[in-house]
Amino acid sequence: MKRIASLVTGFLTIMILSHCSNPEPSKKTAQKAIKDSVSHMVTLSIDSGLIKTAFRDLFFYYHDSLYQSHGISMNSAQVNFSLNAPALLLDAINRQTPYLVYPGEKIYIRNVATDSIRMYIQGNAQRTNELDFFRKLVKKTGDIWYFMPALPYHRKVNSLDQIHDLEKKINDVKNARLQFLASYTKQFPVSDSFISTAAKCIKITAISDSLYLHRRNQVMLAKQNLYRPLVASKTASIERVGFMPNQFYYRACSDLVDMIGSTGNNSSEFIRSFDFINKNFIGLTRDYLLAKAVYSDFKNKVPISKDELSKFNAECKNKGYRDQIHKILSDNNKAFAYAKGSNKLLSLDGKTVQDLKEVIAKYKGKLVLFDFWASWCIPCRGEMPHSATLKKKYKDKNIVFVTISTDGNITDWKKAAKEEALESDHDFLLLNADQASFTKHYNIKSIPRYMLIGKDGKVLSDDAPRPSDLKLKGLINRYL
Repeated sequence: MKRIASLVTGFLTIMILSHCSNPEPSKKTAQKAIKDSVSHMVTLSIDSGLIKTAFRDLFFYYHDSLYQSHGISMNSAQVNFSLNAPALLLDAINRQTPYLVYPGEKIYIRNVATDSIRMYIQGNAQRTNELDFFRKLVKKTGDIWYFMPALPYHRKVNSLDQIHDLEKKINDVKNARLQFLASYTKQFPVSDSFISTAAKCIKITAISDSLYLHRRNQVMLAKQNLYRPLVASKTASIERVGFMPNQFYYRACSDLVDMIGSTGNNSSEFIRSFDFINKNFIGLTRDYLLAKAVYSDFKNKVPISKDELSKFNAECKNKGYRDQIHKILSDNNKAFAYAKGSNKLLSLDGKTVQDLKEVIAKYKGKLVLFDFWASWCIPCRGEMPHSATLKKKYKDKNIVFVTISTDGNITDWKKAAKEEALESDHDFLLLNADQASFTKHYNIKSIPRYMLIGKDGKVLSDDAPRPSDLKLKGLINRYL
């Protein structure tokens, strides 16, 4: 299925979601689960009295431990999302400015200029200082995070001397940022752990800048047999910074491997990448890169053999990364276990599987609005508050609202469903969605997509208006 391109391209520490195996948990267990769920939820709330721009224009994202991005759209004045560990939240609209956030925090947003926003926590000056640091750093020294190399010291040049001059510029920017950090922490109280994190982010950014410079000048450097040695020299620089579980570190490591020890699209390339990682990295850095290599092949639909998986299990020492990869592959096997063309829906309990026809038959005598969406689809999630409003309006009416995710990753679907507070009885994952005959028959190539099913089980509209469109109410009322 062709997917809508998102704005983002990848979370601090490993996030392994555990699920209760007891179908009827005790009251005490249920209460603990609710408490844990609340403590992991981050709330972003618009300071309506101070912000000048429309909050619906705001979009943030963070990366998980496999450097995959997760987007957060401000589709209402308050948005919740779950974190199991601290994360650098990036502002996709305003210069990719990072903000260090922690699970359980309620963060307010106001804008302070036409090109930036400010995040703060009421009654917590230290955390507000930490949230404000990178915003001020970016304003003072330029972008620290970017999608593509677009800064002056990334440019393509003609000589080795010019490379050296640009490397010096990169080093000067790094030193200026470290000096700004020292000055900032004298003026504004922050924690020691934040100082360490910020310093490492600054140092690892300089390494990424050098890697971008080398990549853009690969042809010229390769002619002088300098490309691989220069890139490889950054391995020691990365190790000196020390493992840092966030996207700044993940990107530098991943870029280096891609440039001289890349994961390919066949078994020999996969083993070559593994060997390069084992030879050049140690500890958690190595384990991250090994897991990333397996996950990259999974994402690119490259078959992962038993021998390759065994090699990963033997070489990756971190149990968290091993468990994470095994869960992803297990979920994938579950999703693709059904024949091509089948229309099987997985319930939120992760166990119950039923055919789409069974769901339609279950609600015969009622209207059914299907909402095809995915966790990564920002427009889909932007419609969720409008869907919630519709559900309230038609609560006691003869209509059922059913969400059907086309996610390829079961964990991503469950996490997003939790964040959107979707109803477990009416939320499903379409297994092997790319091959489902239903999506092919109705040409569902992009999402969000809405379909209205009549009381007799027949399709009334295979491309209904979005919940934010008043025309949808008219359509529902016509057949209700």
